[in-house]
Amino acid sequence: MVVVGGRCQGGAMPMPQDPASRYDRRNTPLVRVVDAVPDDAWDAPSPCEGWSAADVLQHLVDTQRTFLLTNGASLPDPAPVVAQGPALAWRTHSEAVARALADPRVGEAPYETPFGVSTVGQVLDDFYGFDMVVLRWDVARATGGDTSIADAELDTLDVDIAEQSALV
Repeated sequence: MVVVGGRCQGGAMPMPQDPASRYDRRNTPLVRVVDAVPDDAWDAPSPCEGWSAADVLQHLVDTQRTFLLTNGASLPDPAPVVAQGPALAWRTHSEAVARALADPRVGEAPYETPFGVSTVGQVLDDFYGFDMVVLRWDVARATGGDTSIADAELDTLDVDIAEQSALV
């Protein structure tokens, strides 16, 4: 079975395409990297100039929160703070995001993009999901973790980029 863009090819059952499932597919490898980071490595400089590994993770929390809160999601208040425990902060945040996306009033809500109407869930997957893969690599690189990106993830990113390019 080959997975391309979240779709199975070769006669296998398709993967769930609801927003929460798509988010989970992007989040699972990130959780593995975050959980593997030693406590004393979070201050290590990342490939993002001027940012530590913890700064990169906080950026993911902050950008996803801002997007979802401005689009009808209910998320924990106060926001998780990576400096107070990165793994717990990410899990708290990502579990809340998955719950929000599972609510069709959020995940399936229309969202106007420069390329036309999409949904909050699709925009989160296409744009912020891309960040989850790329910035996972940054955290892993900074902390000596696993920097691998699966072929299926690269295929999904290729499809996402191609779909967005076709709209321009």
